[in-house]
Amino acid sequence: MQHILVIDDSRDILDLFRDILEAEGYEVSLAESVPTNVRDLDPPHPNLVILDYRFGKQQEIWQFMQSMENCRATASIPLILCSTDLQVVDNLEDYVERKHIPVVYKPFDIDELALTVHQTITPRLASYGP
Repeated sequence: MQHILVIDDSRDILDLFRDILEAEGYEVSLAESVPTNVRDLDPPHPNLVILDYRFGKQQEIWQFMQSMENCRATASIPLILCSTDLQVVDNLEDYVERKHIPVVYKPFDIDELALTVHQTITPRLASYGP
C-alpha cells in the first residue's frame, strides 16, 4: 500500500487529509511539525510527503525541503505543498516549477487533492515497476 506523510500544524486539517486519503486507498501518517532532521521522518520512506507551507514557518520548511533534496535516502520522495497563502508560495515559484512540485491551495477541492496526489505518486511507483 502506498504511504503518504502529511505535515500540517492543524490537527483538524490533518484529520481531514487522513479521512480523504484513506478513502482513496492510501496509508496515511500525520505530523504536526516539520522534523528537524529528514532522517526522523516517520515513516522513514513514504511514497509522498504533503507539506503545509505557511507564513511564519517558511525558513524551517525551506530547510526541510532542502534537506530532503540533499539526502540520498529522501531525494526521490515527491512533495506536494499545501498552503492558504498565495503570496508565501509565490516566493517559491521558480523552485516549485523547476522541481515540478504541485501546490494545492486551501481550501481545496477534495477531487482536486485526490487527483494531484494520484498524479504525483504514480510516476514514482511506475519507475519501480518491472
